[in-house]
Amino acid sequence: MIKLKSGVPIFNAILDIAMGDYGLVSSEFKIAAEEIESGISQDIALDNLSRRVPSQSFKRTIDIMLNAMRSGSDLAATLDVINDMLIKKQQSDMQAYAGELTPLSMGYMLIAVVVPSLGMSVFLILGSMARINITFFIYFIPALLIMFEVLFIGLVKSRRPAVGV
Repeated sequence: MIKLKSGVPIFNAILDIAMGDYGLVSSEFKIAAEEIESGISQDIALDNLSRRVPSQSFKRTIDIMLNAMRSGSDLAATLDVINDMLIKKQQSDMQAYAGELTPLSMGYMLIAVVVPSLGMSVFLILGSMARINITFFIYFIPALLIMFEVLFIGLVKSRRPAVGV
């Protein structure tokens, strides 16, 4: 977008991305640049790029770019709108994640902090009055809490939205 706004042709912008250090995006754009250099039109090369990449956001971005190129509209302005759209989607995903995280954190506090501390205290008092051997429970409850911690961390990680720059 920045390159196109400064007047650089689309092919040079594709080459800059291909030669840049953008991870998998650079390698995919390198393939597209090689296709363009071998005589395939930019439209077809970008369409091939869109088909190779599994990311739905990336596919949508390339498809919108192709429509803008084919219709003759300003590609830099189109990319600016796409950028704003992706930023708003990421913000929306983060807000939804924060909304999910609040009840999860309350449940975590209840299950991992309040119940074990109060439960252990009550169990020790009642166990000593009833003369129950509590050593099994002293080792069982922390092991149960560790399993809960691992499951909870996995749950939080799986709910986290994919947000990147």
